[in-house]
Amino acid sequence: MITVAKAVISDSNKVLLVKRSAKAKFFPGLWDFPGGKQELGETSDQSVVREAKEETNLAVVPEDKFSEFDYTEKGEKIHFFVFKIKNYSGKVKLSHEHTDFNWIDLKDLDKFEIAPVVKMFFKLKN
Repeated sequence: MITVAKAVISDSNKVLLVKRSAKAKFFPGLWDFPGGKQELGETSDQSVVREAKEETNLAVVPEDKFSEFDYTEKGEKIHFFVFKIKNYSGKVKLSHEHTDFNWIDLKDLDKFEIAPVVKMFFKLKN
């Protein structure tokens, strides 16, 4: 099983989504929350801080674990931890793993091709 920590970085009514590279193993070309695989010896809190920095150049402070759930993609079971982030600093600079970013108004989410974790998260929260 893969363990993944995702960051829901919000500012007012908008949430930061990053567009995954077309070459990504999972969810290629889809809009997703920043985050990624938890490394051996890391807690999910540590993982979300590291991954957010690596993928967006933002220094984040996780507030709450919003939710956690399992999802299976391409025969791999993925355990997601999703964290609420309101305190962050820096300017977004994407890693090579992503091709674009956008601060998306929640009412406009249906206009983007979003990854299953984003869909599942907003179904859980609504």
